[in-house]
Amino acid sequence: MPDNGRIRTPWIHKWRRFRYSVLPLLCFIACAAVTAWLWQRQGTISNAVASGDSVNIAIRATADGTLHENSIAWNRFEYVSRGDLIAKLNGEQLVREVAALRAEVAELEGELEAERVRLGQEAEAWTERVERWKMSLVDAARDADKEMRDWAEAEIDRVDRLHDIQRELRDLNWEVEKLELDLVDRKAEIQESQGELRVLANRVAYLAKYEGIISPGTTVPLVTPEQVQVAKLERDVVQTRITVSEAARKAAESMRDEAKTLRDKYKKEWYDTLATDKPEQQPIARGDVITYKPDMTLFGPAAVERILAPIHSAIVAKKAEAEALEVQQAALDIHSPVDGMVFEVFALPGQYVCDGDPIVTITAERPDCIVSYVRQAQGLVPKIKMEVAVRRRAPGSPIVIGHVVEVGPRYEAVPRHQLRDPNIDEWGRPVRIEVKGFRVEPGELVDITFLKTTKELDETKKGSG
Repeated sequence: MPDNGRIRTPWIHKWRRFRYSVLPLLCFIACAAVTAWLWQRQGTISNAVASGDSVNIAIRATADGTLHENSIAWNRFEYVSRGDLIAKLNGEQLVREVAALRAEVAELEGELEAERVRLGQEAEAWTERVERWKMSLVDAARDADKEMRDWAEAEIDRVDRLHDIQRELRDLNWEVEKLELDLVDRKAEIQESQGELRVLANRVAYLAKYEGIISPGTTVPLVTPEQVQVAKLERDVVQTRITVSEAARKAAESMRDEAKTLRDKYKKEWYDTLATDKPEQQPIARGDVITYKPDMTLFGPAAVERILAPIHSAIVAKKAEAEALEVQQAALDIHSPVDGMVFEVFALPGQYVCDGDPIVTITAERPDCIVSYVRQAQGLVPKIKMEVAVRRRAPGSPIVIGHVVEVGPRYEAVPRHQLRDPNIDEWGRPVRIEVKGFRVEPGELVDITFLKTTKELDETKKGSG
């Protein structure tokens, strides 16, 4: 019996029909989906550009002097770390200033000694006057009643006490000023020794660098071990002298503090004793001798301090100079304040530089920060914590989300490398953006998009994922 069933279509014909009709549609749909995904990921139109943030710091000389030959000769594009020694100054000018300060201190010491002699002579004349008054008071009270004699004895005791305090205060005031001058001189001496120690230490390092190296064309070394040893001994001698001077300075400071404490004690006792002078309680029959009683305040603490005031002011000025020289001494070694790269070199070891002259320029990196300029025509108001989509200009770079951390207070000229047309100047408001874990080289341009709404943020995060 004949088979009337349908003839099956061969699989090869089915596959050909699928390739010609369905497969092109599926490929079109897949390509459209991939294109949409890639466009969302890589084709987002940025609304601004930014560049890696950096700060150029000029390292300048802190005093007049020569860069020591043992200083490091920096080259461009060398990395430096915070605290690295950039340069050493010999400090010739500082040595001259310290010597001048010590000469002025010696002159002040002579003036102080002359003032002490003059005060001593006036004090002797004053003592004679007080003694004559005491004798007159004793004579006047000899024939008086008991009350008058008792008052005269008490008055003589009080005047004697005031006179003793006057003498002690005069000597203590002079001693305090003398110790202050001695401290200034010792500080200057220590600074002078420290300057000498710096030179010797640099010499030791310089000799050690060439120790054992044979001179070209000869068999003689450039520096022998004996030369290095002699330089080290000279350095150690100066270091020992500084240690002894420091101990003497501390002892002088202790003596000065003790003298000040004792002076304050006598000053209080002076005013307490002076307060017991109450004329209304004195006997009426005291005679003319009471009228000519010496004024004990003429050589009191205030009078002596007033006499020594000019020298005291000069000593205070010299102390300030000594402290300023200490700061200069510490600043002769110039260190890098930041991590960065040497961008420019202006001076090399052996060159003379003046105070304020640049030595090198260091570019300090801020790898997590970029800076953009928002033009007024963009109609965008940047705010702190505003999200920003950041992407490098290299193909296939992912989008990273950052945040605005600083907004400039005014519009400024846009840097040339961020201009849309280098021939047209533009003005914008600087915005600093922080992107954690996204390192941008100084000056590198990146595309950014300020995300105004949460929806834009979600879409950007979704596209970058």
